[in-house]
Amino acid sequence: MQLERKVLAFGRLPNSKGNLYVPAGVKGHVQNAVFHNTGGSAETVVLNYHDGTSEHQWLQQSIAAGDTLTLNLPGEGDTVDAGGRLTGNADTADTVTYKLSGVEEGWPGYLASNLWTPPMNPHPMDDEFAGGNVDDWGIQNVTLDVAGAYGFGQIDAYDTGFTTGNTVRVDLDNDRPSWLLMQPPASNQLFFLYKPYTLPTNLLMWARMRFNIESGVLNNDDTVGIQFVSDAGGGVPDTPSRVSLYLNESDSGIVRAQSQYTNSSGTTLGIVETSNTSYEGQALEYLAIHKIGTTYHTWLGTNAGNWIWVTSYSSVGFTPDMVSVYVKNLSATGAGPSIHGIDFIRFIETDNFLL
Repeated sequence: MQLERKVLAFGRLPNSKGNLYVPAGVKGHVQNAVFHNTGGSAETVVLNYHDGTSEHQWLQQSIAAGDTLTLNLPGEGDTVDAGGRLTGNADTADTVTYKLSGVEEGWPGYLASNLWTPPMNPHPMDDEFAGGNVDDWGIQNVTLDVAGAYGFGQIDAYDTGFTTGNTVRVDLDNDRPSWLLMQPPASNQLFFLYKPYTLPTNLLMWARMRFNIESGVLNNDDTVGIQFVSDAGGGVPDTPSRVSLYLNESDSGIVRAQSQYTNSSGTTLGIVETSNTSYEGQALEYLAIHKIGTTYHTWLGTNAGNWIWVTSYSSVGFTPDMVSVYVKNLSATGAGPSIHGIDFIRFIETDNFLL
């Protein structure tokens, strides 16, 4: 695939080492670098490469007053891997102008042809649920404010007696390869699978989800979704301080989506639901929450690849520091046993909606 050449970084060098180019979840190739000394005396330019663990200098060059240094890097250029960065400085701050040009590959440099293909350069928080374990996901019964547990190999869609306890039955990359299947007890209690994460200024989180329902019974039988959540203390989430987007069975087997946020006092606000179920409901598979500064946008994706903007929340009054998967089953007198599935959850640090 042809990659578009573009300006990767532009500015003026500081007088102490600082970040010049940090690729956001992609692999960068710096093919051209230009430095111009606007000052009245010579300036020494220093460039370093940091691979995420260690840093080493790779250029030190003196540039006379008023002169320009141009570096043309052959082939694919100087590669900056995802997680790496270029740093640098000059003798005097704001005196040497720099411009780095090249291409980026991976997400969001270009997108795959379908929504379910794993990115070329995954974000460190991505989870494809393809083997391994769920040890990095904590689990909490937030209704009772107690720790939950996983029950491996116990999922049973016909077990109408699974109605109590704090165990969520799971099947990871087994009966359905590359999926995490989840079966919470049919108790109308909320379970959060969560990871701590210091959210960057801009973050797009999206996931693919499905669940089975029982036709013609009560509303809100089964619920599965994603959230940005705040630590309630002790490293666990709680009901307040969260932005949520989820799918559920709204009435008589109809699937809808609901967006909302819960403030720090525990009051749920900003509820927006899909209304045109003929076109939006049954085809919904993908959920996305996009943080841009302190504003949160919620999006829904169909199995045809179309996206529906739901709503946005500005200045919610809290700062999330966790990501969460949300699952709930209604009581056994309504939905009975139900199984929820998540295919993946992924992240891009961007202020653009790219899906």
